[in-house]
Amino acid sequence: MAEEMRQSKLIRRLITPEGAAIRLKLATAGERAGAFLIDVAIQWVIVIATLFGLSALIGTLSPGSANIAFAFWLVFFFFVRNFYYIFFEIGRKAATPGKRALGLRVASRDGGRLTANAVLARNFTREIEVGLPIQFLLMSG
Repeated sequence: MAEEMRQSKLIRRLITPEGAAIRLKLATAGERAGAFLIDVAIQWVIVIATLFGLSALIGTLSPGSANIAFAFWLVFFFFVRNFYYIFFEIGRKAATPGKRALGLRVASRDGGRLTANAVLARNFTREIEVGLPIQFLLMSG
């Protein structure tokens, strides 16, 4: 009984402009967290692979060039961290690889696609909700 009530809270009934009724299931917190962890793992693989590539290149560079290469990596890390989600959620599939792996997609309240402005707002808010607390924890330790 309790399971049925919990499942019923995750179902949304929408009416399309054509008048058709659609039932959509909202993702659970576990599904969302799983997708987020998959996406973070993908981001780290990209960033660390780039770091290894640059470190191999640094061995052939002068010390001043090594600083420039590291600065490039920091900028690259910033772009991966801040634009990974935006790139995939604005795309045709409206989902990051982590969301696609778990069968999720980003949708507006009416079940349609998010606008570019909504995707940008959603993802810049993520930086405040997730990135900032992690940075504070790392600075305190």
